[in-house]
Amino acid sequence: DFKEDKLSIKPKLSYDYAKGNVTFGYDYLNHDVNRTSSSISYDINKLSNSAYIYNRYDIKNFQVITGYRYDKTDITYEQLSGTKPNFKTTYNENAYNLGLNYLYSDSGKVYFKSESGYTTPQPRHLIESDSSNNSVFSNVKPEEYLTFEVGAEDYIGNTLVKGAVYLTDKDNEIRRWRAKVGSQTLTYVENIDATRRIGADLSLNHNLGKLSLSESINYVDAKVTHLIYWI
Repeated sequence: DFKEDKLSIKPKLSYDYAKGNVTFGYDYLNHDVNRTSSSISYDINKLSNSAYIYNRYDIKNFQVITGYRYDKTDITYEQLSGTKPNFKTTYNENAYNLGLNYLYSDSGKVYFKSESGYTTPQPRHLIESDSSNNSVFSNVKPEEYLTFEVGAEDYIGNTLVKGAVYLTDKDNEIRRWRAKVGSQTLTYVENIDATRRIGADLSLNHNLGKLSLSESINYVDAKVTHLIYWI
């Protein structure tokens, strides 16, 4: 029997100045999951407070994009039945981005961007099974990633064409999976040490009067590049 509640507040302020635009923002998230069953009862709370700044600075046909985000996430796990201890942990994460756009015409541009970021565990990632199939705290780490992307976009007639290639390296990617052990099906949650994705995107958007059509194709090659421990 599950009950899940979320409260999110996201105010932001955007300001245009002579050479560009700057945006300040704050994100608040309170995510609570409560489970009651005959074998286990627990409550997990994820409380996140984030602040960010994003700036675009124009220099003739170039746009320089910079950004920074800080996130503090408090995770509280309270077991309402059984004898397992309660847990509380805090994640402090930083994310950065840097980009350069070249506007070669009124409608076309080429760009490069790099971005570092993170994904903190969701409440469902924080519970796994022990050898007796009891629910216990998984204590997984946040994912961290670094992406590099090069792309372009422009109109050809009444069609907007966008294309990009990218590379993303992740550390501690979260993996949740289930396995049959004897007569029991156990749930495991773990961090994969390192993964890499190389991909390409192409999209077309046609404006035909009041009718709009779009197509896209995406390719990604994903692989585990480093793994120390596997259950």
